[in-house]
Amino acid sequence: MGYRIGLQGYEVQATHGWFDHELTAPQPFIVNAEVHTEGERADDLPSTVNYAELQHIVDEVLLTPGVQHRLMESMVDAMLDRMVVLPGVVRATVRIAKPDAPLPHPGGVPWVEASRSA
Repeated sequence: MGYRIGLQGYEVQATHGWFDHELTAPQPFIVNAEVHTEGERADDLPSTVNYAELQHIVDEVLLTPGVQHRLMESMVDAMLDRMVVLPGVVRATVRIAKPDAPLPHPGGVPWVEASRSA
């Protein structure tokens, strides 16, 4: 059996980006994270993945002082690295959207998504 456990639409204000001006002021990143677990009929927290841990991982990657990611791919990889080693996790998916990304003209929200198996 197993479960899908996730965190959807989590917005974090952080300083990351390719362009130097993106590293000077916080901008929003919207994160969706999902893990697939093995196991059956979980009814106590230690036997499953606490979704608060997913939020902690996102915060750790995006808000650690002195660590700046130039590409969203790097952020996604750093989150996946931490999620796939959680006990019981067999697969994880992370999508990061950047609504204020510097695009050539208005319209659309760029995002990056990847999945990884444990």
